[in-house]
Parts: sequence; structure tokens; C-alpha cells
Amino acid sequence: MDVNSIERIVPDKLTSDSADQETLNLHVERYKFAAKHLRGPRVLDIACGVGYGSEILSLYQPGNAGAKEFYGVDCDSVAIEYARRIYGEKNKSLKFYTADAIEYKPDKKFNTIVTLETI
Repeated sequence: MDVNSIERIVPDKLTSDSADQETLNLHVERYKFAAKHLRGPRVLDIACGVGYGSEILSLYQPGNAGAKEFYGVDCDSVAIEYARRIYGEKNKSLKFYTADAIEYKPDKKFNTIVTLETI
């Protein structure tokens, strides 16, 4: 992944520009907020981008929310391959799939669905 934009942030490709860092920090804080409200064992992060938010959800669970399985879905296959390589290989509770957020029909039910910056 070579390009960062407001739409697609790739943390390890950001410049040292303070605006880039502020945007990333804003997104991270939103995911941490969402992580505080997870319920049940299965979590879906729809329109997950490159997967850093899905990883935050899996790692940052104050109060032990009990979530065990995390699924990230995005329509960009390049972003999903990146997510699998960077986050999924080291965190086996994370699974990433390519699909359109509107047309996605999961084969499982989810206890919590997170979607940030989707529209």
C-alpha cells in the first residue's frame, strides 16, 4: 500500500506530517472508544481498511468485554491482503475478508458490529 488519504490510512506508511499523525490519532481514539463497548464473543469491523482498527478492537478491551473472534471486511482486496499480512499473521483472533459493506452477507452472526468512516 503506497498511498495514504483521509479514506485509507496506512499507519506504517504515514509521513511525519503532524496532520497525518493527528488523523491517525483520531481514528485510533475512535476504535478505542468502540472497544470499550464490545459485547459478546464475535466482532465485525465492516469497512476495516488495512486492519489496524480491527487489531485495536482485539487488543484493547477494557473491562474484559469477552470478545474472542474479530472479522475485518473491506471492499479493497489490496487493503485486505495488507491486513492479513501485517495484523492477521501475528494475531490469530483476526480474520480479514474482501467484500462490499452493503452487499456483505456473513455466514455467522455477530454480537458487535463496528463501522467507522464508512460513508
